[in-house]
Amino acid sequence: MTATDMTTNTNTSKSNEETWSGEDRIYDYLTITGLNTKFGLNGKDYDIFTIQQVMDNALDFIEQNAKKFVNGQNPYVSIIITEEEDGKVTKIRVRNSNAGISNLFPQEHIDKIFKLDRYQSSKRYRYKINRGELGDAFKAILGIPYALVINKDDYRENWDYPLEINILNDNRFIKIKIENIDKIRRRENPKVIQQEYDQIIDQQEFGESESDEKNTNDGNNFTEVVVYLPKHSVDYGAIHDILKKYIIDNTHINFYIQLPSQKELRFYKATQELFRDWKNKQSIYSYTLQDIKGLFYSIDKSSDNLNVFDNFIRTDFREGTTLKKDEDFKTLTFGDLRKDDKKIEQIVQKLKNNQKPIKYQSTSLQKLEAPFDWKLREQALKERLKQVYDVEEEDFIYKRFDKYYENPNGNGVQFPYKLEVVIAKSPNLEENVLTLIESLNFSPSLNPDLFSTNDSIFFWKNYKAESILGIISDCGYSIYNNGQHKKPYNLMFVNLISPRIDYNNFSKSNINLLPFAEMFSNEFYKFCKFASTKRNKNNGDDNSNGNKNTDNRYHLRIWLKERLEAVKKDSTLLTTGRVTLDGVYYRLRTKLDRMGIPVKERSHIKSSIKDICDEMGYKRDELGIIAAERAQFYFRRRSYGVGIDEISDLAKYATDLIIIEKEGAVEALAPFADKKGIALVYTRGFSTEYALELSEQTESNIAVLTDLDASGLLIAAKLPSNKTIHRIGIDQQMLDYFGLDFDDLSETYIPQEGHYDTVAKYLRNNNYNLISNDLFKRLKKERIEIDSVLSKVSNEDFWNYIIEFLEKKFPNRNYNRSIAVPEYIMPYKLEKFITTLNNRIRVIQTPEREKIIKELENVGGFIEEDNIEQKEEEINDRLMSSVAESDQEKIVFEEFHKKFSSSARQ
Repeated sequence: MTATDMTTNTNTSKSNEETWSGEDRIYDYLTITGLNTKFGLNGKDYDIFTIQQVMDNALDFIEQNAKKFVNGQNPYVSIIITEEEDGKVTKIRVRNSNAGISNLFPQEHIDKIFKLDRYQSSKRYRYKINRGELGDAFKAILGIPYALVINKDDYRENWDYPLEINILNDNRFIKIKIENIDKIRRRENPKVIQQEYDQIIDQQEFGESESDEKNTNDGNNFTEVVVYLPKHSVDYGAIHDILKKYIIDNTHINFYIQLPSQKELRFYKATQELFRDWKNKQSIYSYTLQDIKGLFYSIDKSSDNLNVFDNFIRTDFREGTTLKKDEDFKTLTFGDLRKDDKKIEQIVQKLKNNQKPIKYQSTSLQKLEAPFDWKLREQALKERLKQVYDVEEEDFIYKRFDKYYENPNGNGVQFPYKLEVVIAKSPNLEENVLTLIESLNFSPSLNPDLFSTNDSIFFWKNYKAESILGIISDCGYSIYNNGQHKKPYNLMFVNLISPRIDYNNFSKSNINLLPFAEMFSNEFYKFCKFASTKRNKNNGDDNSNGNKNTDNRYHLRIWLKERLEAVKKDSTLLTTGRVTLDGVYYRLRTKLDRMGIPVKERSHIKSSIKDICDEMGYKRDELGIIAAERAQFYFRRRSYGVGIDEISDLAKYATDLIIIEKEGAVEALAPFADKKGIALVYTRGFSTEYALELSEQTESNIAVLTDLDASGLLIAAKLPSNKTIHRIGIDQQMLDYFGLDFDDLSETYIPQEGHYDTVAKYLRNNNYNLISNDLFKRLKKERIEIDSVLSKVSNEDFWNYIIEFLEKKFPNRNYNRSIAVPEYIMPYKLEKFITTLNNRIRVIQTPEREKIIKELENVGGFIEEDNIEQKEEEINDRLMSSVAESDQEKIVFEEFHKKFSSSARQ
């Protein structure tokens, strides 16, 4: 057994009445007053706060390490609560699977976490999807039991229960506690003691589910946090409520729960899969310049000698993924940035120059990715609410809003966000009162008024309010038993997902809602207002009664036919009058709202547009409807959105074009593709209409790289039949080439609905040329992802395999598609002559140019010309006139004589 003494540096004893200075910040964690002030606690929810912080850390860890859960491992969180010491002490065990990752909670990390007089945060200034934002939660968890015991006058016993951190796969068992509670009572200098100890830990067997499906094969790899609280401070009912909210929020995680009143462990099976390739990278556009400086300053000084580009910019920032490591970056360290703010500003500029804000890249990129498939989220929430609250499908309504915020003050902050709302009816909840669940980034709020402010920032109709309670109250909902609840629904789930959350106070108990206020006042209000009656199982669309008046597709079909007739009459609608898929949705929604018809979710309407257009015999662009440019075309260090306007130009480039399903593979292969003049097309998970159009128009050699699963094969199957297109893999040939075994790389999965059967039909019609029958049968339950292969072989070896494949399948290629041959190259002396001539003319024209700039600074109304291009032509004429014809000849002659007369004489 070893012990580490982590004594804090504080002043000695002070009176209870005395105000504690900054040097005594340890008492923020060891007293009720300190905890209430620092963390916004209300004097009673310390048990809930403790569970919330441990749960947030556990869930964040699982998502950040999603790729590690392979070979059928299903990540889980378990919460087991028992009573000790004849019911005087409550023991809370929160355990999460850790995929066998080693060296968790290293010694130096433990030392920093529990140094009570220092603030140490790994999440400060990290603007990405995180649950926990406190950074010092473990200090509070350690101190809460001591504060509770001291605060209870009749509880004079010594408190000697530690905080435990157990990592089974590393065989590490750690206890952390305060040396002596009496020192805290006397306001003396307390010591934090850490001990590692030998223990036979309770390896709870998580058995089979009710359907006899194996839930986890990772029982021996977990991290466990054990907290002891005095029983008098624990409310099991409140704990059960917060745990149910976590289960609803996190549909992609298995949960095991057992409270003292429950005789056995309860299992809540995940209702959708954890997305193993979630990037969750930061964006430079989420930061002000001051924020980004704070981010670099917050990085531990032990990293001062590390290269910034390799260890942060490339790995953590979305814009850094494709940024070139130029000379400035090769030797730049974190220590360099601490010494020179100008270097930080240069990094910011390079990141912004490398990639436009999400808003201006592509409409699809505005939608935040998550650790699960958003397309399956609605169904997953239905199943979760059935598990937790017995909600039936017909008593469930779901809506998700995809929004983008841009700071109106011009500080550069821009970020996408989502709001998802569920309105449901549960037989397990009080009928005439609304149970409101407010969550932030998949973490339920400890406070019942997360979406509230001190100002009236929500405006709708002629009303304004300080919280969303005012909005839902106006829509007929009430969280109070006051007879004001008029709706048939009694449960509302509101979850805000945003990479950037700003807090109004130090305790982080209240968030800044201004970036989201307009969305709450408009879209959220309208949804709550019109979700007023029960809908049938298909949510009021194409209903079984055949009522066309409430059929969304019926009204969409009418709108599209009207649009077609309008285009025939006015062809400018195909250019200046174009409308996006979202634009169609909003126009239809406005129409249906006015008619009082419930509106189906946006994804359903948008997907129906293509179906109906196909029925009509037209493509969407023939109606002036522009689909989102989901695919991205990467070529020679630049990325282009594949939209209808870009296809004809992009089709001219690259000897070879590789269509790739996964973004991670594009990132891994891009540096090699640059050298060969090969283009990579990232389909964002599935071939889009524009990606297919590009493959039809291009004369490049085309190959496809996808996962070895039903969806990956479907991408290859849907490519144009009039082209020679080869699938590179993942397939048996690639596995054999690298000496890899299917069983070592495969993981269990459920194919997306319809994909397996569609591919099976294609294979039958094509004699299984795409994949062998035996291997395809395995894809009904198993798959191999591209990243699984890349985890076993180097990026360079993987690329060399691709090159060998392409060279074999396509012996010849047109390098004029990748190499630009210039029309001419200016001789050096002539180029220097022209440069000198330009500089001399620039000097002559400067007075007139400055005069023009001054005129344009403050123009009343609009310029008189028809468009700014005409104005630019006028400016060019004025600048040209500023150099008289005689002067032009004189200048050219003089400069030519200086440059060439001496060499001519020689």
